[in-house]
Amino acid sequence: MLRSGELAELTGVTTDLLRHYERIGILPPAARASNGYRLYTPQAVMRVRAVREDEASFPALLGRRGH
Repeated sequence: MLRSGELAELTGVTTDLLRHYERIGILPPAARASNGYRLYTPQAVMRVRAVREDEASFPALLGRRGH
């Protein structure tokens, strides 16, 4: 399992963007460690990367403009 900071670093996004993806359903709700940290599966890396690739091709996909 990956903490949100680790997932963010591996995918080149911010932890805020990961939480946004979770809120809008792109990422499934993260498990929580006993200290409250979000824990993501390794599959989340592939999902975030795929979304970022799609978003680069279609900036309006998630209501974002070239971020």
